[in-house]
Amino acid sequence: MYSLLQAVPRPKELAAAAAADGQTSMAITDAGAMYGVIDFYQACHNEDIKPIIGLDAFLALIKKTPLTDHGRDWSCSPRPLKATKT
Repeated sequence: MYSLLQAVPRPKELAAAAAADGQTSMAITDAGAMYGVIDFYQACHNEDIKPIIGLDAFLALIKKTPLTDHGRDWSCSPRPLKATKT
């Protein structure tokens, strides 16, 4: 897994190491943004590795309560998204 916010190695280094190890695919799961995806995809493509792209995101559910702002309070309660098997 490669995350722009949490990883020290660069996508080119990771793809080269994966290719040298005989890996056929590699994944990026970035936290809240997709800034590393283009470099990651290009690095994997250059090494003939299948890129797998994911995103770690949060969903904010809006709760309406008549407290402020002309009777409306738009409070958000962040909750993590969870993948489910179907």
